[in-house]
Amino acid sequence: MEVLKIRYKYLTGFLPEYKETTGKLHPSSYAISWCMYATLVDRIFSKDDMREFLFRLAFVLHSKKIVENWMLTDKLFEYSIDQVEHELKPQDIIAHFGFELNNSCENYKSRKLFFKRIGIAIQKAMLIAYTCDFEVTSPVRLDETMLEISSRDYTPVITDELIAKADFFADDFMKSIAEEIFLIKNSAKAEKEIEIAERVKEFEKTNMYKSIKSKS
Repeated sequence: MEVLKIRYKYLTGFLPEYKETTGKLHPSSYAISWCMYATLVDRIFSKDDMREFLFRLAFVLHSKKIVENWMLTDKLFEYSIDQVEHELKPQDIIAHFGFELNNSCENYKSRKLFFKRIGIAIQKAMLIAYTCDFEVTSPVRLDETMLEISSRDYTPVITDELIAKADFFADDFMKSIAEEIFLIKNSAKAEKEIEIAERVKEFEKTNMYKSIKSKS
C-alpha cells in the first residue's frame, strides 16, 4: 500500500516552523496531500502549478461546494484526522506553495489525463486517506462493519458550465495571492528546480533519440 508522503523540504513560512516546534505535521498538509493525489498534481513550484491545482480543485471537490464556499465563507472545505474535524482555509493552500508530493519529472499530469482519470484519482486519494486515518470525502457505509471506498458520489460530470466555474475559482483565488509569494524560495527548492530542468532535458533528449532511431 502506498503511504502518504509529506515533506516540508522546499517550503518556507509557518509550516516548517510548526513541525520544528511541535514535532508534528500541520493538519492542513493531510488535506492538501489528498487534493494533490485527486488532482494529479505532484508539485506546486510555480504560479502556473498553483493556478492549475486550483482549477482542478473545483472538480474534485465539486461535491463539497468549494467554489461557493470560496465566495461566501473563510473556509474552503472540512476534513477530519483521527475523527477530529478541521477546516481548510485559503491561507493553508497558499502556505503549501513549494510542496512536493511525488518526485516526478512533471509537476502535474496533463489536463486531458486528469479529466479522463478524475474518478480513479479521487478514489486513490480516498484509499490513501483511509489507510492514513484521515478523510476528505467519506466512504460509503454498506452496513455496520463494512465500508466501500468509491468515488462515484464525488466524480463530477465535466461540462462547459463546470469548466467556467473552475476557471473563475482559479482566477479569483490567484488574485488573492501576493505576487511575492511566487518569488520566495529556499536553497533546496532552487536546487530542485535545476534538477527537474535537467531531468526534463534528458527525458526529451532520450525520446528524440528513440524517435530518430525508430524512423531509421
